[in-house]
Amino acid sequence: MIGVIVGIIPGAGGNVAGLLSYQEAVRAAKNKDEFGKGAVDGVIASETANNAEVEGSLIPLLTLGIPGAPQAAVMFGALLLQGLRPGPELFRGHGAEITYTFILSLFLANIAMFLMGFFGSRIYARALNLPQHLLVPVVLALSVVGSFAGRGSSLDVTIMLLLGLLAYGGQKVALSPAPIALGVILGPIIERGLVESMMLSQATGSLTGLLFTRPISLILIILTVLSGGWPIFAAFREKRRLRAAAQAGARVHSTSNLWIGCSALVIAGITWWELQGVDLQSSILPKVCAMLMAAVALGLLAKAWALRASPREEKVKASRLDSLRVLTAVGLSIAYVLLLPVVGFYIMTFAVFCLLALLLAPRPASLRKLPMIMLTGALACLAFYLVFQRIFNVPFPEGLLI
Repeated sequence: MIGVIVGIIPGAGGNVAGLLSYQEAVRAAKNKDEFGKGAVDGVIASETANNAEVEGSLIPLLTLGIPGAPQAAVMFGALLLQGLRPGPELFRGHGAEITYTFILSLFLANIAMFLMGFFGSRIYARALNLPQHLLVPVVLALSVVGSFAGRGSSLDVTIMLLLGLLAYGGQKVALSPAPIALGVILGPIIERGLVESMMLSQATGSLTGLLFTRPISLILIILTVLSGGWPIFAAFREKRRLRAAAQAGARVHSTSNLWIGCSALVIAGITWWELQGVDLQSSILPKVCAMLMAAVALGLLAKAWALRASPREEKVKASRLDSLRVLTAVGLSIAYVLLLPVVGFYIMTFAVFCLLALLLAPRPASLRKLPMIMLTGALACLAFYLVFQRIFNVPFPEGLLI
């Protein structure tokens, strides 16, 4: 149901549907600690909503001629090439044949997906047996390709890395990365809607009246407040959840809360300072985000102080070797992103692939795996070239080398 509703809303997309369904699955689950560790309920919820979003996006396409998703936009173009214009007329005359063909094809597609998933699940599950030290560099390279392909900008790659580090640090202080990803996706939509509302308020004379007197707007605001306030209310109601949260917080170093809180507070201050002198319509949402970030940072600092002051805090000290490996992996990722425009994608990807895989490989006899790691890195670069650059013509970061 969530996927269908999100699909009807133009511009939301499958990412929003998957994240919302995942959050609702976490909220309804009895044992929330399993989520984030491969819980089947989370996978089913997000993938089901992702598939249902495609069907939902066809509703505004076929009835109003408004594509609600990239897949619907492709279908919109195909219909225009056939001389058909989506809308009410599409359900009458010659257009009705294509419309009901679409509807029937959705039933057939779901049946085909069920058969492929049921009989091929054992084959697909073998992907989980891939060594983690080989999988991490591939995921890093795919993240670089995906962030660069949108606008061909190295700044997007840098932002991707910063958000990845932020999500990693958030996990250290028990912050879920799913709301962060949802905020990144919905941020442009929220900002565009807020600016449009402010422009309309100049004509009506009051932004408050525009937002809080119209029935649809008021209902959406109430639902937003209830959606955000319910977890807080449930956390105070359920003592077990409070005790579980306290135990999870005790396992986190107070130092992690201190560092993440200080970093977020500095970022919020710099953002607020840089927005001085910017017009209100362009700066209102970034200022609100900076204020919320500062509030979260102050909460993390208070939590760090409470953990330090608590005599019952159970400090779990990671070994110096593990900490050194994590810092080295982060340093390699930063160097990878910074040197891509200078050296080139393939040379840097191969070098970082070998170094990361060698660093993350199990310690006994890791050097013996170097030939296999180098061969896998070369094959990965070849796959990137053949699939993304030759077939899909995806732009890659270019440097002095290749």
